[in-house]
Amino acid sequence: MKPNILHHNGLGFVIIPKCGGTSIKCAVREGMGLDASQRIHADDRLKYTFSPEGLELVAFIRNPFDRIVSAYTNKIVDDNGAGFERLKKLGFRKDMTFPQFVAHLPGKLRHEGHITTQCRYLPKANTRLYRFEDMSSAWDEIRAQHDWLPVLPHKNRSSKSDWQSYYTPEAERLIAELYQKDIALWHSL
Repeated sequence: MKPNILHHNGLGFVIIPKCGGTSIKCAVREGMGLDASQRIHADDRLKYTFSPEGLELVAFIRNPFDRIVSAYTNKIVDDNGAGFERLKKLGFRKDMTFPQFVAHLPGKLRHEGHITTQCRYLPKANTRLYRFEDMSSAWDEIRAQHDWLPVLPHKNRSSKSDWQSYYTPEAERLIAELYQKDIALWHSL
């Protein structure tokens, strides 16, 4: 998968689904002087590239166990829109429990961005990586070097409770297997 890099003023954010992308898009749009209240995902005024050349790159990596719970609650439990429709084409159903959702993941990771491994989004170029869970303090660090960035809003809040409560031993084992590289990367940060 090619990296999806949102960029402005020499700074590029690698947008990984379920890793704060909506909040980042809103902040970049506000930093560009654009209205941040309009629909964010279809804004053609935002500039994207697949090439990281000449950009200072930043990416946020989320705990893979939490990210999959977030994808489940956002796209299966809460969403009746395009996000669910893409998963529906892969055989996912609205009435799936979380363990059923996880059991249905093998063989489908490359077909839908919200369940694709995070490592597949990262470009080969040098990228500053931060944990999604540390996004607030990391954003402050990035803002100190890029004064055009506003305070990061918290958009697209999930309705989920504690992610650990979703897991059965089998679901945990399967996620650990499917997202092994993401887990190692997250632990390395």
